Amino acid sequence: MSTTLKVMQCNVQHSYGTDNVSNVQRQMNVVASHSPHVVTMNEVFSGMAARYLGDLQIATGKKWYEHYAEDFPGKGEGNVILSVFPFTGSAFHQYKTVLVSGLNETMSAIMNSFKINGLLVNLFSTHFAWNNGAAETAARKEQVGELITWMAAFAGFKLVSGDLNVTAINSDGSLTALINNYTDAWSNALSRSVATAYPDNPVSQYTRTRHTRLDYQFFNTGKGWTVASAQIPDTRVPPLLNPNPKVLEKLGTADDYGVRPSDHNWLVVSYVHA
Repeated sequence: MSTTLKVMQCNVQHSYGTDNVSNVQRQMNVVASHSPHVVTMNEVFSGMAARYLGDLQIATGKKWYEHYAEDFPGKGEGNVILSVFPFTGSAFHQYKTVLVSGLNETMSAIMNSFKINGLLVNLFSTHFAWNNGAAETAARKEQVGELITWMAAFAGFKLVSGDLNVTAINSDGSLTALINNYTDAWSNALSRSVATAYPDNPVSQYTRTRHTRLDYQFFNTGKGWTVASAQIPDTRVPPLLNPNPKVLEKLGTADDYGVRPSDHNWLVVSYVHA
């Protein structure tokens, strides 16, 4: 008997869509339409974590379990894992403090383990330092190294999902160590022709989750799990217009033709264990 696990990665931009309207329920309605088993989220305000859980339960009619943690104490935002499966374990890792030009780009990762049909899954959600300067590149490389070392302590199937803030071609080399140790789910799906997107954002290594591909899922091979499909869905609300007066946050791409629930497109990957 095969087992399927669908994981959805969402940077929710503090609940704001590209119309500059804060609407958690709108975001969770879109999530629910893709029927994931697990959702990883970045840029969640501390005061909204419970709201995301409640609104997803309303949208799906199911019970969900949640783990939220701030990137560092007092920041007021962090990462979330939502799962239809009860957690059997949880952990938190704060990366080394990063200060760049007065900005605190210290980030973190969280982990939850759960079982699906008796199979143990260790799921990690993370968010790496943003911007493209030399200091940020060095910070991301260090964060990748910390993440790999931390993940090594967990046995079995491991899957990391998040906004990694690196372009799909790994132009600054930030993700090299992660690529060498784990498999990029989108690239894997692309190589086997099971990746889908939409006409204004064609399937390629450069399929955008923002102005480029910033959001990823990586997993370890050899544990019986493979990628069944990967999708970067079109979350824009019709009508699609150019210009569209309702779109207030613009990327300068065709994504600006319709309002989206976040400034990121979201990534949905289905894994199968034969």
